[in-house]
Amino acid sequence: MQVPLLKVTLEPKAYLRGDFGHEGLGAFTLEETVPTGSTIMELLHRLAGNYPVFRQKAFAVESKVTFDYCVVFLNGAVLHRLADLDTELKEGDKVMLIPNIYGG
Repeated sequence: MQVPLLKVTLEPKAYLRGDFGHEGLGAFTLEETVPTGSTIMELLHRLAGNYPVFRQKAFAVESKVTFDYCVVFLNGAVLHRLADLDTELKEGDKVMLIPNIYGG
């Protein structure tokens, strides 16, 4: 039996777009098709397999995602904890990656 699939949108913001091979200005989104039941973390691992620059930055520590790289949003809500990345994706979800900016 074939596992049903669902479509989600990834939207890296600012200079993170370059980590996914996008050069230039303007909006950039990736449409991803994943098996039903996939989590945000599984989506990020899948993307890491396809985009080496993203993998090197996002999974810099022991192959675990690092929030030093970016802030992850799901449908406009910030995911504050690593455990939030285990949230199951639904059809039409939008995942945004926004650069972490430190200042003083």
